[in-house]
Formats: sequence, C-alpha cells, structure tokens
Amino acid sequence: MPELTIQVHDVTDQPGTTLVTLNGSIDAKTVITFQTHLNTVKERGASRLVLDMENVKYVNSTGLGFLINLSDSISSDRGEIALVKVQPRVKVVLDMLGLNSFFKIYSTCEEALKQLLTDGTVGADDPTRLVRRGEGSPFGAAPEPSAPV
Repeated sequence: MPELTIQVHDVTDQPGTTLVTLNGSIDAKTVITFQTHLNTVKERGASRLVLDMENVKYVNSTGLGFLINLSDSISSDRGEIALVKVQPRVKVVLDMLGLNSFFKIYSTCEEALKQLLTDGTVGADDPTRLVRRGEGSPFGAAPEPSAPV
C-alpha cells in the first residue's frame, strides 16, 4: 500500500477551522501517523476539520474508528468533521457502515467551508469572506508536506 502524507492548512478567515489534505492509504502501517497528526491539529485548537480525501484510496477500520472518536470529541465543543472529495471505493465503505449520515460529505473544500459559515459556526454574517475559485485561496500559505510514513 502507498505511504501517507498529510498537509495541514489553517483556514485564515475561519478561526478554529483547519484543512487537512491526505494523500495515500490509511492502513495498519500509516494509521498511527494519521492519528498523531489529527490529534495534534485538535490540540492546537481546531474544532472544525475539513479532510480532503481526494487522494485517499483506502481507510482501514482503525482509521474509521479513530475518525468517529475524534468527531465525538470535537462535536461536544461545537465542532465538526467534514469529509471532502471522498473516493468511490472509500464512500462505499462509509455507506455500508452507515457513516455517510455520521459525517458531512462534500464535493469540494469550498462547499464544505461555505457550509461551515452558514451553519453559524464562524462569520455567518459575512459569506463574502470565503474566497471564490480563481481569486486566491482561503488557506494560508501551503506548508511543507509531512515526511512520508
């Protein structure tokens, strides 16, 4: 299975919101790194996580269980986890386990961020703060990718 790289971007106009871009598989070899990175993001104060899963081809049961526990732990803090661009193979597993109703799933990062704004969690009175496609990015400068596992 491929290694896993994780990039973390704080959303500059939505405090407490972080975009996590995943690339690879979440399997027995990489799940500890996945858990460690997301726990670190939560400990830094992020209560709303947007997980870009466009390049995730596989998630094992331990990875899914961790996401459920993480979601439960931040939901009590008025937070949430949004999954974005979930691959069909992973989506089938989410559907079979009934997790498609547990997690909010979006087609694009922009759609997920807009929904966070309209949910009243941050800045709902100013939806123009969301940068439109082609006009730049609401995410800060892209950090260096983490070391592969």
